[in-house]
Amino acid sequence: MAKTKKKAAGKKAPARKKAAAKKKPARKKTAAKKKTAAKKKTAAKKKTAAKKKTAAKKKTAAKKKTAAKKKTAAKKKPAKKKAAAKKKAAKKKPAKKKAAKKKTAAKKKKTAAKKKTAAKKKTAAKKKTAAKKKAAKKKTAAKKKAAKKKTAAKKKTAAKKKTAAKKKTAAKKKAAKKKTAAKKKTAAKKKTAAKKKTAAKKKTAAKKKTAAKKKTAAKKKTAAKKKAAKKKTAAKKKGAKKKTAAKKKGAKKKTAAKKKTAAKKKTAAKKKTAAKKKTAAKKKTAAKKKTAAKKKTAAKKKTAAKKKTAAKKKTAVKKKTAKKTAKKAAKKKAAKKVAAPKTAKKKAAKKKAAKKKAAKPGPSTVELAVGDAVPSFDLPADDGERYSSDGLRGTRYVVYFYPRDNTSGCTTEAKEFSERLEAFGELGVKIFGVSTDSLESHAKFRAKHDLTVTLLADTDYAMSIAFGAWGAKQMYGKAVVGMIRSTYVIGADGTIEAKYIVRKAAGHAPKVLEDLLAAGDDASGEDAGEAADASAEAADGEVAAPEAADEGSSEDASADEAGDDAPAETDDSASRDDAGAPAEDAPAADDAGPEPEAGDDSASSDGDSDDAGDASED
Repeated sequence: MAKTKKKAAGKKAPARKKAAAKKKPARKKTAAKKKTAAKKKTAAKKKTAAKKKTAAKKKTAAKKKTAAKKKTAAKKKPAKKKAAAKKKAAKKKPAKKKAAKKKTAAKKKKTAAKKKTAAKKKTAAKKKTAAKKKAAKKKTAAKKKAAKKKTAAKKKTAAKKKTAAKKKTAAKKKAAKKKTAAKKKTAAKKKTAAKKKTAAKKKTAAKKKTAAKKKTAAKKKTAAKKKAAKKKTAAKKKGAKKKTAAKKKGAKKKTAAKKKTAAKKKTAAKKKTAAKKKTAAKKKTAAKKKTAAKKKTAAKKKTAAKKKTAAKKKTAVKKKTAKKTAKKAAKKKAAKKVAAPKTAKKKAAKKKAAKKKAAKPGPSTVELAVGDAVPSFDLPADDGERYSSDGLRGTRYVVYFYPRDNTSGCTTEAKEFSERLEAFGELGVKIFGVSTDSLESHAKFRAKHDLTVTLLADTDYAMSIAFGAWGAKQMYGKAVVGMIRSTYVIGADGTIEAKYIVRKAAGHAPKVLEDLLAAGDDASGEDAGEAADASAEAADGEVAAPEAADEGSSEDASADEAGDDAPAETDDSASRDDAGAPAEDAPAADDAGPEPEAGDDSASSDGDSDDAGDASED
């Protein structure tokens, strides 16, 4: 239903667009027609108003003409009457002349009064015509205003319609753009998800391969041990059978056969349980690896997000600091003149403090090997606590020595250990970084790079000398005394389990973690194999005579001691030396990592900045 609705909506959309496109020119035509009609109306009104004005002007002109004619006629009549009267008066007597004079005077008064009244009427007529003209002008002005208002209203409505149409088209375009953007986003997300899946599959495949190789190696070792044990047990059985055949016959043979069958059943049951334990341990290690991988990816995402936010903050801070430095520079120039004697005193005080500082010691002659006891140490950390070898007894921990805070190689090494701190914690292992820097330097180093590793301050070089980490090394082809980048894995019993002379800081922490995981898998497999061998020997010992059992036990003890001494050291030196060499090229058991040779820069691949800073100290 939803698909059909979408299709119908998709079909209706172009039809609507066509109808809207058709309506647009029709609307424009109607608007144009209305405009022309309004213009015609206004033109007609103007014409009628002009005609009315001309008619009014003609009427007023005609009235003026008639009034002028009447005036001239009125003026001519009294002149004629006067002439006639004069003629009559000339004929009459002087009395009549006086009476005539009076009449003429009265007539003059009347004519003057008539002129005044005529003049008043003219002025009144002019005022009326002026008032009419004003009223006509006001009416025309009002009509023009009304016409303008109508045209303005029409223009406004037309403009509103146009803007509404534009908004609709813009809204449609925006909606179309949003849809395309959403589609692109979904496509990009799918691509990234597919890439992540493929990367995760590759990682899991690589881990499985390495796990399979380790398993095959462990199986071969256990098979070799079992063969040797079988040969020994076969030799013991032969001797025991000869003695028991000479001493005891018949019934003893039956009891021996019964005991053998019971022992075989026991060994079979123990082997089954050992196999079950192995599979359970493998599952646990696989689950731990998965969780570690998930935590790694989460940590990487967090670090990437933190880096972005830090970069943004840095840019903002840089802008602020640039403004502040510009202001401070002016203040400093003024302050330097005043504070010149104070700075001289401070420099003198710093020189005195530098003289008071203990001189750097010479190279250490200590060379620790796998199996040696840990040298005693007691150092403060930047978290406010102190850590010592006696206090850490009973816990498994890693100590890595690095040259200097805030250098490129040392920061990468510290970050890698910090990112994998939870994975080390699951194995019950603590991480400690050691350098000759102060606690303040460690605190700044931690805050700058968000480190979670505990940093110890070996300011008196005691721990570095005791571990042999402060020694001679080559840098840029020159012999230098300084911190040798090295790592020690220390067991719960206080002995050194593994030693690394680090040639490259990047990738060192993951290597240590892999070796610890592999050592845990090997230990679980060897414990199960030893338990099965011990049970088989116990079963054989019950059948054998007391003398034969004593002899065999002494032989087994010597063989076990030899096996514990030789393979353990070779395994540690071959697999845990951080040089990454194969088992054939591994160093001797007493020295788990190669010492720096002449011409070999132990820190050259690690990043020149670390040892450059260290050399500057030296």
